[in-house]
Amino acid sequence: MELNFVHTYNWWHTHYNFIFGEKYCMDPVYRTELDMEAQRILYDRYGDLGLGNKDPKPAPHLEIVGHRYIPAVLGCKIKYFDNQPPWAEPANLTDDQVEKLEVPDLENAYPTPEVMRLAEILEKKYGPFVAGQNLGGLLNGAIPVRGDQMLLDFYEKPHLAHKMMDVVKNTMIATDKLFRKKLKIPPAGGGVGNCNNVFISGEMYRAFNLKYDAELVEYFSQL
Repeated sequence: MELNFVHTYNWWHTHYNFIFGEKYCMDPVYRTELDMEAQRILYDRYGDLGLGNKDPKPAPHLEIVGHRYIPAVLGCKIKYFDNQPPWAEPANLTDDQVEKLEVPDLENAYPTPEVMRLAEILEKKYGPFVAGQNLGGLLNGAIPVRGDQMLLDFYEKPHLAHKMMDVVKNTMIATDKLFRKKLKIPPAGGGVGNCNNVFISGEMYRAFNLKYDAELVEYFSQL
């Protein structure tokens, strides 16, 4: 069994005064250098356990809104914190807004233009790198956009729950396709997150998630 240790943003902020916030997300060189420093610190502190790297190499990435890319392109405002990952402020779409919701114009929807601009900065400084986004899972995208009502929709307005799931799924696929088209070294493979599935029962998952997860798996398995 392989173990993986993850230190939280707050741990780094408390023990080493790492400042995350908007600067970490929007300054790609600062982010890359801070990530390298973290690897050196882990090596000095826990190297005997196999953690960290004495001489880390740059590992640029483009997650400028953390793992909140899908909520962001679907209209959620992103809040930044010095000691926590970015957070998507719920958009709390109305029923009518959900009915009209479609995959956005991704090339022009925030944060895509900023992602592409920062990709150029990173490539000029560090050379080609594998670029991509953690797109999360269906509920990761749907809940911030619809708000708490998303969970109630499973019971009260199932047609709206299905509409949200379908739009999020299609937005995830469209985002992946766009990144593969625009970036010189596109994402390697793909995946679907499931952390928010603990909010619902197995019965609800089968009724509302499984169909769309299966479609995502089919798409990514063909890459």
